[in-house]
Amino acid sequence: MFLHLVVKTPYFFWMGKERYDYNYRIVVAGTVILSVGTPVIALLSLSFFQDKSIAVIGSKILIEVFLGIPVFVLILKKGKKLFSRVYWVYGLRNNIPLVPYYLSQIILNHSDRLMINSMCGSGEAGIYSVSYSAAMLLTMLNHAINHSIVPWKYRKLKKDDTEGIHQVTFSLMLFVMGLNAVLIALAPEAMTILAAKAYHNAIWIVPPVACSACLLFISQQFINIEFYFEENHYTALSSIGTAALNVVLNRIFIERYGYIAAGYTTLFCYLIFTVLHYITMRMVCKKHMNGKKIWKADRIFVSVVALILFSGLMLLCYNGYVVRYLIVAVLAVIGLIKKDSIKKYLKGSKDN
Repeated sequence: MFLHLVVKTPYFFWMGKERYDYNYRIVVAGTVILSVGTPVIALLSLSFFQDKSIAVIGSKILIEVFLGIPVFVLILKKGKKLFSRVYWVYGLRNNIPLVPYYLSQIILNHSDRLMINSMCGSGEAGIYSVSYSAAMLLTMLNHAINHSIVPWKYRKLKKDDTEGIHQVTFSLMLFVMGLNAVLIALAPEAMTILAAKAYHNAIWIVPPVACSACLLFISQQFINIEFYFEENHYTALSSIGTAALNVVLNRIFIERYGYIAAGYTTLFCYLIFTVLHYITMRMVCKKHMNGKKIWKADRIFVSVVALILFSGLMLLCYNGYVVRYLIVAVLAVIGLIKKDSIKKYLKGSKDN
């Protein structure tokens, strides 16, 4: 863990700087090496080491050392000093309040599986983990999109220019929702490919967890504003409250309805999480931007409701494929018919 912190932290600092300077080729190269190298070395290590857990952890550390140490040396060489009181004080003052926020994120992401394992058994926890992992595959893409847009958004805020922020971010929200909608529609097929037949019941958890991933992306856009104006206490309070609510709801509903209920308590909590961060973001804008509105909340609300309704419709069609495929085909045809309008909308977003 210590070695992991030593090598990965400077790597993240470096990645953030490169993103801010729009040097995406080198960022993508580093990401590909990390994403591909870790599982490849892990698979090779499993063949040579008797302790499989050490093999997996060691391979992960190895690839991060390969990337992190050169970056660490480069930062020290360019910075010419190890300690800067100004930066240390600034970093600690702004990030210590965020520790509860990050802990609450861990609770939101992992409490479901821990409580299912405790209350229902390891078998049900395994099924839930498979569905959760499948639905969260796109979360990595969501994070990548969010990281790429943050430098542009912060430059706009620095100039007090909020024009275009809604258009661009809302277009990205729709893109993320579209990808998750595809996963939701094809969840039975995805589970057939990704997991054994014994895990087929995991399909019933994919829709709420996929919707939760979309809400996490949306809420992150609001949190970015809180981060920019360094109003981190708002971020922490909203997140801690949601994490506590998630634990309470899991305790009530998993016991009554089984492990599938955890997916829906997660969705409900992420809805609350998003609403709370929208409210706190508006408070921050009122304090620092004279109440200027950045997003059109009605459009976001309608889009989220539409995704949830679509998820419910797909759930009703999971036992058969004809109706489900027909619905997807109809939506695809509508998309083709409206492609010019969509292109025009996206072009307007790009111009901003």
